Amino acid sequence: MVLRAVAKFPRPLLLIGLISGISFAAQCLVTDDAVSFGFVGCRLWQFMIGTAAFYISKAPDNGYRLLVDEESQSEEKAEMTPIRKQVWYTLTVCALSLVVLLPFINETIVKDTSVLTRLISTFLTGITIVFGAEATTILSVPPLISSFLLYIGDISYSVYLVHWPLVILTKYLDIFNHYYAFPLIIAIFALGILQYTLFEKPLSRQSQKIIYAVILMLNIACIVLLQNQSAISDAFANPENYLDVNENLFTQCKNEIESQFKCKNPNLPYLAKRKPFHSFLCQYDGTGSLTVLLTGNSYAMRMYQSLVNSGKHKFKKLIVATANTCVLHKKLSNCEDVGGNLHRTLADVKPDVVIINQRYWEIAAFKKPLTDAKNDKAVAAMREDWAMISNYTKKIIIIEPAGGLPKKVDLLKPIRLNEADLSVYAVPLDKYKAEVDPGWDRVLKSVDKCPKCKTIGIRSHFCDRKSCAVYDAERRISLYCDPNHHAPTAVKRYMPSIVREIKF
Repeated sequence: MVLRAVAKFPRPLLLIGLISGISFAAQCLVTDDAVSFGFVGCRLWQFMIGTAAFYISKAPDNGYRLLVDEESQSEEKAEMTPIRKQVWYTLTVCALSLVVLLPFINETIVKDTSVLTRLISTFLTGITIVFGAEATTILSVPPLISSFLLYIGDISYSVYLVHWPLVILTKYLDIFNHYYAFPLIIAIFALGILQYTLFEKPLSRQSQKIIYAVILMLNIACIVLLQNQSAISDAFANPENYLDVNENLFTQCKNEIESQFKCKNPNLPYLAKRKPFHSFLCQYDGTGSLTVLLTGNSYAMRMYQSLVNSGKHKFKKLIVATANTCVLHKKLSNCEDVGGNLHRTLADVKPDVVIINQRYWEIAAFKKPLTDAKNDKAVAAMREDWAMISNYTKKIIIIEPAGGLPKKVDLLKPIRLNEADLSVYAVPLDKYKAEVDPGWDRVLKSVDKCPKCKTIGIRSHFCDRKSCAVYDAERRISLYCDPNHHAPTAVKRYMPSIVREIKF
């Protein structure tokens, strides 16, 4: 539809420039990587540069005709001399090759200039399209290599379409690391070639009506599949005993806590000549490059395993330093190690990223709603602590705490009774906010002068305008381990938001 609108517009290049500018601005301004990189509206400018290259390079006799006045097609274009064209084409190819190879030369440069390098590489690709398939470099390319490169160009879009689902799959399977890089590349090219040979190439030879019909049917099929995921899953899944499923979940919760008693202890110099850390100090190794410190109270204890499972491709070393009922703010609670010795832990660990997850409700300073941020002692104490932590790390990620449930709630009771609708057990939103907001509002106010701080809200994953879920009603499984803590079933909903921020 966009291409047809461009083709019918009297000045297609003007419309292409407008669309590209809006799309590129959106990609630059949107801070969420999942949107800026995954949403087609933020990536449309890249396709538009290719479209612009087509309009610039088209000749009157190439078989393409605009849907608007053909007068512009009859205008003769000034052609470069063959030698000059070869020189410019060679320079363009060399520059494009250099930009493409930059990640292998210096990864930091690409990370710091990702938007600019993406713009330059796409622009240079557009220029090569303008030169046309007949363009040659100063040094002639042997026919065999030339044929191979042409084939790579032909299959490139199929490879591009295949690579992203496979990358997502490897991340889901927790094998997205350098050990599996070569097999992943082989799989991407194999499936890309298969798609090109069996689908793209035969389809491209069909009439326009058939191509549009196939595209329409594929879109309808995607919509049907997306709208009926639960029904499809139920049709192929084995019947589940939901009571066993939930009991297994609670066992998993218990095992994750108990495993911290026998975890690998990090070698921190300040602990060498004193009693052990209170309560848990553990180290988990990953396949990434960053050192991450996860600290807080039992909320951090309950999420560490999900972080290990989902984020180990980001960190080389994850240190978990937690204590029950504590907050790390030493002026607000009496927690010797998590709070009082936090600066020593930071000095020894030297983390690239610090992740903080803690419940505030049980601390007196967080029980009442925030009324005066300027004179609130909790806000002031947190500001001091963010400033202190900033001296030891490049980024601080602060996670919104979850709301709790009544202490005597029986999470298995609705499952035993085989209740038809588990959503009726949701916590009213006003009750949820009454517990969470006094602490979270203070956090949000306290980070106003902390450039390294990044807050992550989680309630949108559970709450609507009226209530916050206690169960996954479709899967009939609890979102809580106990009345106070989220289960892995809940943590995995917001864990991608945390893993995305493990960078600096």
